[in-house]
Amino acid sequence: MFEFVLAICLAYDISGDPVNPCMMVSNEKQYATLAQCKSEARKMEIEYVEFLSEKYPNAAVIQNAPCGRIQGKGY
Repeated sequence: MFEFVLAICLAYDISGDPVNPCMMVSNEKQYATLAQCKSEARKMEIEYVEFLSEKYPNAAVIQNAPCGRIQGKGY
């Protein structure tokens, strides 16, 4: 079984100043295959990027939603 967590940041300044807010969005679903997980992760990335790009047009949106095998549950 596989799962993913979406990490997304709004980049306003690339100088390293602490002005780039980030958040993590947990996905509660589990996927039987890595391909299913990657497909759903990509859909969530697109959804969040579109929403945040419209809401914050002066920021670059950076996202990553890697899939991983669920640990410690006997899978």
